[in-house]
Amino acid sequence: MHAQLEVLDRESPAPVRAFLARPPITPRQREVVALVIEGCTNVEIAGHLQISHRTVQSHVAAAMRQLEARTRTQLAVAALRSGLVPLHPVAGVSPPA
Repeated sequence: MHAQLEVLDRESPAPVRAFLARPPITPRQREVVALVIEGCTNVEIAGHLQISHRTVQSHVAAAMRQLEARTRTQLAVAALRSGLVPLHPVAGVSPPA
């Protein structure tokens, strides 16, 4: 397996290598991003996770930096494409009206 990863690393373009070398987002950031994917606002995420609005902002900003996203939509797409967050509804969260 290690040899296969070395081959993949050598043969991948620089942006792919950079992405693979990047540490993953934290478990809490995954929770926040999952709620972003559900369409929740920062205030709704704060209420659901029982954390402050400012903490949600920090988690969203950190995940956006990590995944090189400029918008919440880009964040959602990047998290789903990379497999960091699965595509399934979050328990107890209703989609926005």
